[in-house]
Amino acid sequence: MPMVMFDRLIENVKVPSVRLDNKDGGFQATEHLLEQGYKRIAILAGPKNLGISNERMEGYVAALKKYKIKVDPDLIIHCDFNQDYAYIATKELLNMKRRPDAIFTISDRMAIGAMLAIKEKGLKMPHDIGLVGFNNEPVTKLVSPQISSVDQPAFELGKIAAKLFIESMHNTEDMSNGFILKKYITKRKI
Repeated sequence: MPMVMFDRLIENVKVPSVRLDNKDGGFQATEHLLEQGYKRIAILAGPKNLGISNERMEGYVAALKKYKIKVDPDLIIHCDFNQDYAYIATKELLNMKRRPDAIFTISDRMAIGAMLAIKEKGLKMPHDIGLVGFNNEPVTKLVSPQISSVDQPAFELGKIAAKLFIESMHNTEDMSNGFILKKYITKRKI
C-alpha cells in the first residue's frame, strides 16, 4: 500500500517522506535572536519524546555553540505544544534569578503563551526581552508586537507529498530517501 510520511520520520520504516529541516529552522530562530544582541536565550522545547522537538532544539544548541555561548540546561524547558503550558513555563523562566533575555518557542502557539506571560510581568518586547516562534501562523502578524517566526510552508509540503504519493503508486523503486525542505525565518518586530 502506498504511503508518504508528512513532517515525520519513523526509523526503519522505508517509505517516502516530506519533511522540513527542523534543525536548520531551530538554528535560524536562535541565530536571529543572537543577531539582535540577545545572549541568554531560553527555549520552550516541546515534549522530549517528539522528534521535531529534538531537531529544533539541536538547531538551538548549534547556534549557541557557533556564537560560543554555553548551553544552560536551566534555560531548556520541555512542555507541551500549547499556549497554556508555554505560559506557565515562561512564568517560571521570568521568575528566575537570572532570567533569559530572549525566548525561542518551537511553535507559534507556545509563543502566544510566552507573550502573555511576558506582558503580564510588565516586560516590553523587544526592549526587555526577545521572542521568536516557529510555524509562521497568521496569529504572529495579529499580535502586538508582531512575532518573528520560522516559516513552515504547509501548502508547499502538501503538494510535494501528493506528488510523491502518486509517484509511489506507479513506481516500485525504493523512494525512502524522501524530501527535506529548508525553512526561512520571517522577521517582524520581535
